[in-house]
Amino acid sequence: MSQFKDRVALPPVDAQKTNLTCQFCIVGCGYHAFKWDADQEGGRAPNQNALGLDFRKQLPPFSTIMTPAMTNVLTGKDGKRYNIMIVPDKECVVNQGQSSTRGGKMASYFYNADRITRERLLHPRVYQGGEWLDTSWAYALQIYGGMVKKILDKEGPDAIAVAMFDHGGSGGGFENTWGKPASSCSRRSRRRPAASTTAQRTTPNALAIGTWAFSS
Repeated sequence: MSQFKDRVALPPVDAQKTNLTCQFCIVGCGYHAFKWDADQEGGRAPNQNALGLDFRKQLPPFSTIMTPAMTNVLTGKDGKRYNIMIVPDKECVVNQGQSSTRGGKMASYFYNADRITRERLLHPRVYQGGEWLDTSWAYALQIYGGMVKKILDKEGPDAIAVAMFDHGGSGGGFENTWGKPASSCSRRSRRRPAASTTAQRTTPNALAIGTWAFSS
C-alpha cells in the first residue's frame, strides 16, 4: 500500500511508462502504466509529473481519471519497492481516456502482501473429500491427463471440448475458441476464483476443463 495516506502519489517525469491493453474483455481499452521508485513522488506542476497535468488548480471534467485503486506498491525482482499507476489512455481510440470498473483497478490486482491479493492461491487445488486442497502441478496434470484419456478411450475425440479464456480474452479472443462439437459447450464451470483446478463434465458429450493459477 502506498506510503501516502492523504493523496494519490503522482509519477515523476522520469517514471517508466508502458502502454498496455486491459486484459479483462475483448474490447481492447488502452492504458498507460507508470513505474517509479517507491520513495519518490512527482510534483503538482505539469513539468513535475509524468502525466503533464497541472494539479495546482482544479482540473476540467474528464481531463483524467485517477483513484487509489489505480495505484499499488510492488516489490521488483531486484528487491526494490516501486510505485505503479495504471491510468486510461486518452489517445486510445477505443476508450478515449475512459475506464471500466475492472480495467480501472488493474493496478490493485498485482500482488501486494498488504492488500487483498495476499489471499490469492499459490498452488493448484483439487476437490477431494468435500473440500478444496492444495496440490502440486504434477498431480493436477495427472488428473487432467487421466480424465481426458479415459473419455478419449471410451467416447472418442468428439467428446472433448476445451474453453480457453481470460475473462473474455483480450489476448486473441479465446473465449470463443472451442474444441468440437462447439454446440455442446454452451454451459461450463465458472468457479473462478474459488478453484484453480477444475475438471467437470458439463454436458453428456463434453468435458470442460479450466485452469486458474494464482501465483506471486
